[in-house]
Amino acid sequence: FEERYGGTAEEPEGSDIVLGFVDLPRISNSTDLDPFLGLPGIRLVKIDSVEILRRTRPQAVIIPGSKNVIADLEHLRQRGIVEALTKAHRLDQVHIIGICGGFQMLGLSLSDPLGIETTPGSRVAGFGLLPLDTILKKEKTLKQTETTLKSDGSRITGYEIHHGRTDYPERDELFTDSGLGCRKDRVWGTYLHGIFENIGFRNTLLSELRQDAGLADVAEGGAGRTIDQALDQFTDIFRKSVDVEALMDMMGL
Repeated sequence: FEERYGGTAEEPEGSDIVLGFVDLPRISNSTDLDPFLGLPGIRLVKIDSVEILRRTRPQAVIIPGSKNVIADLEHLRQRGIVEALTKAHRLDQVHIIGICGGFQMLGLSLSDPLGIETTPGSRVAGFGLLPLDTILKKEKTLKQTETTLKSDGSRITGYEIHHGRTDYPERDELFTDSGLGCRKDRVWGTYLHGIFENIGFRNTLLSELRQDAGLADVAEGGAGRTIDQALDQFTDIFRKSVDVEALMDMMGL
């Protein structure tokens, strides 16, 4: 985490918004945080203990994807992080955002009838912050997805990589397409990796965080960039700045 994002558990100074990122032993798709890099007034901190959560006081905490959701959920429960985040939510002190496996954790229960991640027939309680139940299935969903954010009509793109099906009330749907995510008060959850690449979603979240903190809203302009677009721009700059043919000759290529 520190090598990639530069965030630490030190007291966050000079930042308008502090975003916590829960450290999972079996984390997947940690690049979901990349769109926050370089944004002014935003600081990322790693949350791996209750002490750090209390000391850094993030306005929002992101629970990422996991290669084994049930095991990582039990890890957070044993370390007291589930209880601490639930209490902070009750006191209206934090927004909680779950991505994929983190989304599943925020619900009422996770069931594993086939033993995809643990003992067949296992059923564990989630955070209980979203009205959803997840059943892990043998089939794995793997696809790119487009939808629309219900709150402002922003077009949203992302990708899904997950086992199982998650059911919840239609009234809590975050998007115009069902099954992709839901929201209840300050708790957000979605199956879409790459969600923060979408400037509409990012602005919606950060605007609410700034409003809660009594700060002036500073919306980003433009339509946002995808990872592929950023790589294309880097390639273009590199080719204009470096004599590629001479470099290839030096390398014997």
